Amino acid sequence: MGTEKTILKMLDDFSVFGDKVAIKHFDDGILKEVIYSKLKKDILKFTAVLENVETNSRQVAILGSNSYAWLVSFFSIINAGFIVIPVGVLKHEVETILKNSSCTLITYSKSSRGILEKTKQNFPNSLGYVCVEEALESSLIDNQLPRKEISECAVIYYTSGSHGKPKGVMLSQTNIMLSVNAVISNLDSFKSMLALLPLYHIGGLAVGILPALRVGGTAFIGDEASDFLNDLKLFRPDAVFLVPLLVEKLLKEIKKGSVATLPKQVISGGAHLNPALIKEFKEFGIDLLNAYGLTECGPVVSFSNSRNIKVGSAGKIVAGCQVKLSEGEILVKGPNVMLGYYNDQAETDRTVVDGWLKTGDLGHLDSDGFVHLTGRKKNVIVLKNGEKVAPEELEMMINSILYVKECVVKAVRKDNENIALAADVVLDDVYLDEKEYDISLIFSDIKELNKRLPYGQKIRKVNICDRFEKTNLLKIKRDVCDEFVSEG
Repeated sequence: MGTEKTILKMLDDFSVFGDKVAIKHFDDGILKEVIYSKLKKDILKFTAVLENVETNSRQVAILGSNSYAWLVSFFSIINAGFIVIPVGVLKHEVETILKNSSCTLITYSKSSRGILEKTKQNFPNSLGYVCVEEALESSLIDNQLPRKEISECAVIYYTSGSHGKPKGVMLSQTNIMLSVNAVISNLDSFKSMLALLPLYHIGGLAVGILPALRVGGTAFIGDEASDFLNDLKLFRPDAVFLVPLLVEKLLKEIKKGSVATLPKQVISGGAHLNPALIKEFKEFGIDLLNAYGLTECGPVVSFSNSRNIKVGSAGKIVAGCQVKLSEGEILVKGPNVMLGYYNDQAETDRTVVDGWLKTGDLGHLDSDGFVHLTGRKKNVIVLKNGEKVAPEELEMMINSILYVKECVVKAVRKDNENIALAADVVLDDVYLDEKEYDISLIFSDIKELNKRLPYGQKIRKVNICDRFEKTNLLKIKRDVCDEFVSEG
């Protein structure tokens, strides 16, 4: 293994950090602190529990949302030589992942018991179940650390499946730790992080919590994204990882003065970030660091640094990673690239060619090694005249209208042909009421925007929506609009 850090090496280092506070979390509404020596002891106990459970598969699932038990289970499964299968909270995703991953054992926390009971009747009878908290209370055995090769699969993270069936992304300890180390090297000195994004998504784990544990800092386990403002006020972390939607919400609250103690650094990833926000956060003394990645890269590909921010970019390519372009598509090569898709060699061969992973993202590189994103390849709209339009660029322009919360630009189709571009928009009703604006203002503002756009990129139709259906990472499920209020 040499000097390179692995997840198991992190576990070894917990002994060095000893009595320092590793985790702060809520347990039945009570705020608790866990020091590193206790965290390691719990991991070793649960490792022993897993090794004494009869299972016909190396895949062990973690069911549920963010919790201390989730983190203990994650380290323990890898320490016992098994493969982690993170599973979320949506019924259909739980069933699909468990079936595809060949799991025969599920670990869960007390807080996830309700999810288990709702879906248990659809699980195979051969599945075993272990509650982490109950196992820790009953186990008296500590365990020595078995070792496994770092190139071996440690985790299988499933993509969201919002476009097609979920795919199991096999990641090694090396894949994940490249991202962890990239975060650490790009953040200014920090001692605490708030984990808000779901740990059953790789970004929530590798960017949101493991960097703090890697340096002996404190990780605050929040209630995911549902109440993140209260978590920020309570924990007062040095750094926090958010998706752009929550970044915008945080800025609004800061402007209102409702967040007294501000984080030093906010990491943004998972979707397009409005570049104007970087300057606005800086006015409050906060570095807004844009990052780019995907599950198949463990996940980080590029990351911004507070000492070298290039507004409009998604940061600089991280150490050890190579990036090139092929017909506008970003390709990635390096130790962060996945081992492959679980039980799907054909899809692996289509996605990784000669070591280069096809990301499906469009963009360009500048001479300083910064990555600039323009959209997703699968989202590109091809108009009748052959012109290609990246909807994300138009969406950013529309989102800059003060009373627009979010939007989706898509093609209006007739007889399977693209006729024009349409925008589904969700408006900020509170802002409109405060300014005494009528919702019809959006139509005239879009007309003004159209004057600056090429003919083929003009928005010909506007649909006002109540809200958009979203994934667990608050990404809009494109082409889904719940209810039209008006259109023009």
